[in-house]
Amino acid sequence: MMWNSARAWGYVAHDPFDALVLPKRGLVQTFTFSLEETQRIITSASEPYKTFYSILAETGIRGGEICGLRVADLDLGNALIHVHQSVWRGQIQTVKSRKGNRRFPISAPLVEHLRTHLRT
Repeated sequence: MMWNSARAWGYVAHDPFDALVLPKRGLVQTFTFSLEETQRIITSASEPYKTFYSILAETGIRGGEICGLRVADLDLGNALIHVHQSVWRGQIQTVKSRKGNRRFPISAPLVEHLRTHLRT
């Protein structure tokens, strides 16, 4: 963007990135747990990890976002979790963009689990 602006304003006459050739990226292997493995992990975990893993498994929200969740972000009546903030390097901060404010639907079993967890 800076080079495009500089060229549009007449500060430079060339684009240093025109001839740039990036190396091809090889296949990236990712590791995921199977459904059975995920269920075993959640079942064998103790609290608060069981709740933490359950939310992560159902929603796929980022680690920093789950660390930034507050009770006020749980809309158990509508089975939703709202993401409004995250934690980065121990500091609570707003999400990076407007699109970062999101809602995640959750299952009835997770709603009941959260209700029980919050009572304790």
